[in-house]
Amino acid sequence: MAKVIIAEKELEATEAVEYPMGPVAMPKHLNYGIGEKEKEMLFDTLPQLSALHSVASASFLGDRGNISAIKLQQRHDEAIPIERFKTRMLARVVSLKNANAKGIAFENRRRIIAAFSEPSNPHDPGRPEVQGASLPSSPILEHTSV
Repeated sequence: MAKVIIAEKELEATEAVEYPMGPVAMPKHLNYGIGEKEKEMLFDTLPQLSALHSVASASFLGDRGNISAIKLQQRHDEAIPIERFKTRMLARVVSLKNANAKGIAFENRRRIIAAFSEPSNPHDPGRPEVQGASLPSSPILEHTSV
């Protein structure tokens, strides 16, 4: 059970993850609703698209098509540090440590259900194992000092 529930000290933990825009101190536990697909979209795909958008907007807003490849590359190089900064700030925002007590309790219940459900139905809260695991730990699930 202790391996399933997120303790307060675990909320501070980060790990360095390398993305195209550079390394990001990624929180070990992201806010509920952010899975692997969303993580890839937010930290891998979105920053690259945003950098490309700044280049595209420069080519359209610049000299109406008379912008050089060197100028476009310069604009892209200027966009990279900005996107790196935005990616690092987003990682801090989506950390589970920013959730309130109910949010952390929700995440702990979700983790208990996933850990004690059958593999064929990982979201079944009605199984006796899930019920037994979640009832005695109710006070643990309700963090008040986060």
